[in-house]
Amino acid sequence: MGLREFDGTFVYGALQDGRLLTPRESQEELAAYPNCRDERTEFASAELFIVWLSQQSDASLAGDGNQRLTRTRLLKAHDFCRNNPRERWPDYAG
Repeated sequence: MGLREFDGTFVYGALQDGRLLTPRESQEELAAYPNCRDERTEFASAELFIVWLSQQSDASLAGDGNQRLTRTRLLKAHDFCRNNPRERWPDYAG
């Protein structure tokens, strides 16, 4: 499971090959992932996303994969990004 912001839309959903696709991506890119289950939730604003995220638990964020989101992982990522310049962020964090 992953989180992503894309053109002002915040997305929570299942990753496919390490990527979280959004509906705004090109049809060619979506076609590259034919087995992609379209399991995602979109939020049209940061405010809506923050309200939703604040109500989640480790269990509700887990999904069914092996790389689960947890509060601990999100806080570690937040701290890393806050304490390091953007150039040091891994691709998946920015």
